[in-house]
Amino acid sequence: MFRKESRHLAKQLWRISWYKQDFLPKLTISPSVDLITVAAVTPQSFPHNMVLTSSPSTGTLSDSTTSGQSRDAPNALEKSFERRLKRKIKNRESAARSRARKQAYHNELVSKVSRLEEENIKLKKEKEFEKKFPIEPSPEQKYQLRRTSSASF
Repeated sequence: MFRKESRHLAKQLWRISWYKQDFLPKLTISPSVDLITVAAVTPQSFPHNMVLTSSPSTGTLSDSTTSGQSRDAPNALEKSFERRLKRKIKNRESAARSRARKQAYHNELVSKVSRLEEENIKLKKEKEFEKKFPIEPSPEQKYQLRRTSSASF
């Protein structure tokens, strides 16, 4: 079972690397010189576009919503995506273990029910047999104390 989980984990990690290729933002330049649109190709959780404007003082690009985080945004998004995928993988494995425990418990209960039903049938047959042929205890002779070799009074 551990080998199966490790193969599954390796497959999921391969998928992560595959998603990384499509995860990186794609830049498109609008006709106006001041606006550059970043269309983030991400999973369904990030369907929005970010707008970058050129900064007149430094001549560099800056994010209109956050300034210092624009360089780290792809890495942060990538890390959060990887964490989410790992969490999903762990959750799936935990759910599989839970289902296996539940199935084992169910099988145990089914076997116990069948065993008890068989025992119940056996006891009913014994009871019917005793009704048809009652077993009377054999009258045991009670031991009586008798004087056999003692002097008479």
